[in-house]
Amino acid sequence: MDQISQIKDSKIKETDELISRRIQMMAGLFVNNEDKIQERLINKLRGLASGHNQGCLVISFLRSSYIVNSHEFYLAYYEKEPFVEEDPEEAYFEMKPVFYGIEEDFRIIDESLRKKYFRVFTWICDEIHRWNMEQIYMKMESILRSAVALTA
Repeated sequence: MDQISQIKDSKIKETDELISRRIQMMAGLFVNNEDKIQERLINKLRGLASGHNQGCLVISFLRSSYIVNSHEFYLAYYEKEPFVEEDPEEAYFEMKPVFYGIEEDFRIIDESLRKKYFRVFTWICDEIHRWNMEQIYMKMESILRSAVALTA
């Protein structure tokens, strides 16, 4: 097992708790955000789907968006099978306000790594941050499903 896998395995419980708290905070920020992010997302999705009888709306996270701190998501409307159609109607949607305070999570993770491991290189911290963000993006599904359910 490589070093990153060992670190992830040793930190899974701790990061799961951190991620759960973050998701709760994000849900509150999403709904109560002064930027009306939920309303803007719903309007954007309605715009993509307008004029269509049936199809599939897709919300995908962009893994690299956390690196540039944009927290951008890809929105697309597919009339047929998702990700197969050549040219779906699409848009990008930035959700940066929902991620307010995420840097604090990274600081907590870094401190925890330095307490447990003698030598923690920056690339290891970066990889753990990336892994943590991917977990958060995937768990955001519940928040996004709740928002979209309001439009149905």
